[in-house]
Amino acid sequence: MKCECRDWIPVEVDYKSSGWQGEPVLLKRIPAESCPKCNVIRVDSDEILRAEQKLLAGEIGVAPEELLVLLLLYAPAEKMHPKYPHKIEMRYRMNKMLFYLWKRLEERGFGDSWIHDVFESKERGPVPVHLNEIAKSLEAKGLVRIQWGGKVVKKPFIYDLTQKGSNQMKDMWSKVPEEFRSTANAVKEELLFIDTENLKHKVHREYPDYKATYKQLDVDF
Repeated sequence: MKCECRDWIPVEVDYKSSGWQGEPVLLKRIPAESCPKCNVIRVDSDEILRAEQKLLAGEIGVAPEELLVLLLLYAPAEKMHPKYPHKIEMRYRMNKMLFYLWKRLEERGFGDSWIHDVFESKERGPVPVHLNEIAKSLEAKGLVRIQWGGKVVKKPFIYDLTQKGSNQMKDMWSKVPEEFRSTANAVKEELLFIDTENLKHKVHREYPDYKATYKQLDVDF
């Protein structure tokens, strides 16, 4: 019998599912809705995907947003330097890779089900709001090696997996969906060697809504 109740109540449920390799997993405290009239419980498929990501991230003690950065660094793009297979130079490039990874996954039907950072519109294109905090957390956990730079130190940021991080991701890489792996590889190869000026034009052309051209000021005229 089809439930026609409109008074759905937010609840949390444990959900028996299958991992991306087909193994049985128990996802705990998934956000869901319950119908008090007929006792039907419904769960959004996006919530299941998010719970699976949290479960994977928890295996190595990181947050899902941190896992995303680790997986992007590990993605074995063919053009990577053999001596530095997991290094991404320049914070600007990392910003845009994370943004393109999210948008490309969105185009492949993942929508917002893949947990990611919040992206803020800036003059040079979208910027992940919490990347510095994520990077410092991963560095503190010994998973990522970072060469910091900026206005004081005239060097670009460099992100690289440590040996510990590489070992963790070698096992984790096979546990995520093939759609993610192929998308991460494609994004990395597409953006890895584009110079920053052309990368800026590319993102402005393809995603103009994320270009902030002015800021509103509270000024009396």
